[in-house]
Amino acid sequence: MGRGKLNMDLIRNEKSRYSNFRMRKKGLMKKTYELATLCGIDACIIVFGPKFGCHPIEIETWPQNPDETERRWKAKSIERHMEIMQKLITLLRMML
Repeated sequence: MGRGKLNMDLIRNEKSRYSNFRMRKKGLMKKTYELATLCGIDACIIVFGPKFGCHPIEIETWPQNPDETERRWKAKSIERHMEIMQKLITLLRMML
């Protein structure tokens, strides 16, 4: 049987919140890896962690290789621009 409804409020205790963040981030990274592997897609995730005590804000990506993350980001960006250009071309042709 599934879990009950989760209360979506900020976790007040900073240590508990950080611990919960770390566990959920790990699960999110694993799910992203599984999605990319099983479905054969390019996936990329960027997580900006919370500021905890005197520690700086952490930034973590999947894939962990910065060059691969950048390649996937740029490929998706180019794809979006191509879609926009195709729509503009279609609109211009309809106007002629």
